[in-house]
This record gives sequence, structure tokens and C-alpha cells, in this order.
Amino acid sequence: CFPNYTYPFYRDGMYEKCQGESRLYKRAAALLIDGAKRLQALLPSVPEAKRDEAQRIAGIAEFMGRAVLTTHHVKESYFRKYALLTDENADLNGVLVELCEIFRAELENARATLPLVDFDSRLGFEPSMDYMCHREAIEWKIGVQTQILEEEIPALRADGVVKNRDPKHFPRDMWT
Repeated sequence: CFPNYTYPFYRDGMYEKCQGESRLYKRAAALLIDGAKRLQALLPSVPEAKRDEAQRIAGIAEFMGRAVLTTHHVKESYFRKYALLTDENADLNGVLVELCEIFRAELENARATLPLVDFDSRLGFEPSMDYMCHREAIEWKIGVQTQILEEEIPALRADGVVKNRDPKHFPRDMWT
């Protein structure tokens, strides 16, 4: 496994590759979440002795879909932030509106994940890092995104300009 945490958009085809991946993640997330909802709809017909395990299976599917949807949201926000850094003619307000939509969608996604990890604490467990996704981590993410929406984006909008355009700080330190 060779995870790619950044995309060198200056290389031919990388921007388009990332866009294609984002579209695939969005579609995969929709399919997984829809499949989980279909499984959940069947739960009343599952014998009582097997219902808990059936609910866990549905929860795994939804959790996977929500994790994939997070990846889609991260990639989409990456595109918008990259535009602000590299295109001095980018419509700052328009990009900020799009970023707000993405962050709100991810807040909704994160909140929908909370009952899943509350029901089955095994979800999100990654042994080498002890845990990756549990209630506290999701609540932390919700807090960070809320701060971006309520404080940092309005401050950037009020300034009317992206001050730190140095790509070596991208995507970290974007807002300062």
C-alpha cells in the first residue's frame, strides 16, 4: 500500500486523476450508505437471536460509506483550497461558499457516524494507532469544522484575500 496524501497537480493528469477519484468515492459512498439503509429496513424481519449481528453488519456497511464520503469531501475541499492558492483571479466568495457547503455536508456525515461507533465500538479501530475513529475523534473533527465555518471562513471573507499563497503550506496553514 502506497497512500498518496498529496497530489502534485503540476504534473500532467494529476488534477484530472484526483477529480476522477473523487467522483468514484462519492458514488461508492452513496452505494454503501444505500445498501446499509436497505439492510436496516430488513432488521424487523430478522429473527431476534440474529438481529444484533445483522444490525452490526448494516452498521459496518454504513460506516464504510461514511468513511468513503469523508474522503470525497476532503478531496473536494482540496480542489477549492488549491484554486484559492494558485488562481489569483479565483472568485474568493464563490469558492468560500462551495467550501462551506462541503464542510456542512461533512458535519452532517460526521454526526451520522456517531450512532454507528456508539453501537459498535469495533468500528474505526486500527490496532497500530489504537483507534482512528471513535466518538471523541469525531467530536474533535466536528469542533474543528465548526470553527472553520464559524470563525476562519468568515475572517477570510472579511479580509477578502488569501494572505498565505505559499504552496508548501498547502493544505495545512491555509487559513492563516
